[in-house]
Amino acid sequence: MHDFTVSVAHDTEWDALLDNWIRGPAPATILERGFFSASSPEVAQKLSDALETHRIWRRH
Repeated sequence: MHDFTVSVAHDTEWDALLDNWIRGPAPATILERGFFSASSPEVAQKLSDALETHRIWRRH
């Protein structure tokens, strides 16, 4: 999540499609499922951070 938000700036059709997908519900669903089945607190924290990045991304 974070890498995409930092590196996107090309304004290509691919970037627009990816941006639309990221703003949708699928990434949150994937991240939430991963969080609840995380194998360690460190993994759970990284997924939680990614989910927060996703929430911020959707607002902009």
